[in-house]
Amino acid sequence: MTAFSIESLREKNIGNVYDLAQFTPNYKEIPQLGRRLDRPTIRGQAGTNVFGEANASYFIDGVYVSGSLSTATFDSLQRVEVIRGPQSAIF
Repeated sequence: MTAFSIESLREKNIGNVYDLAQFTPNYKEIPQLGRRLDRPTIRGQAGTNVFGEANASYFIDGVYVSGSLSTATFDSLQRVEVIRGPQSAIF
């Protein structure tokens, strides 16, 4: 797990998921055709096709987000966590 507090987000100038990916090992945010198709990739695991269910997902306060977070900003967040592995299934 990689966690960023509000202080470390500001210190590293992390403002979106693309910035977050630069500071998180084994995590990439791959832009696709159109913002709504962007997918997170954890340890090389991504969706099997563009419209299929992704193998890596976003959660906000424990609630699954089905779309992309590419247009979301981190201005009002207190903490960001990237969980890699099957333990993320607890959500």
